[in-house]
Parts: sequence; structure tokens; C-alpha cells
Amino acid sequence: MGEIKLVKKLIIGSMFAALIMVLLPITSAVESNIVEENIKNQYISKINNIDIEKLKEKLDDPSSPTIFLVTLLIFLLRIVQISLAAFWGLVIMIIVILRNLGNKTAI
Repeated sequence: MGEIKLVKKLIIGSMFAALIMVLLPITSAVESNIVEENIKNQYISKINNIDIEKLKEKLDDPSSPTIFLVTLLIFLLRIVQISLAAFWGLVIMIIVILRNLGNKTAI
């Protein structure tokens, strides 16, 4: 008799856990959509307030080397990304090799 109650509790608990696991992504998706809509509304209001003539004057100014600096920054970040990927690849490879050194099982 006690085993049946335990099995019922186990089944109900498993179903409850599955329901929670199904519902959690739904709530975060709804929250994400709300935040995304708020951000879009903020940007739309900022875009509507831009003075196009002042923006053209800033872009036509030849004294600002922003495009060169942004391109250089992107290039440097790409180099850092590649070097970090190579570094972590080597670290993982060394860990795998060291783990397999002690594993001398015969086939």
C-alpha cells in the first residue's frame, strides 16, 4: 500500500517537473518580447528626433578619422578573437592528451 502512494507521488512529481520545464521558456519568451518592444519604442523615438542636417555636417567633416579607427578596432578585435580561440583550443587539447596518458587500457 505504501509503495503505491510512493509511485503516485513520483508520477505526479515528475509530471509537475515536466510542466514547470515546459512553462519556464514560455515566460522568459514573453518577458523578452516585452523588453524588445520597449527598446524598439525607445529607439524609434530617438530616431524621430534626429536632425538630419546636423548629421550630414558631422559625416561630411573630413577631420574625424572615425571610420579608420573603427576599421582598425574591428581588425584588432578579430585578431584577439582568433588568438583566444587558438589558445583555448590548445588548452583543451593538452587536457585531453593528459587525461589519455594515464588511460592505458588494452583493446
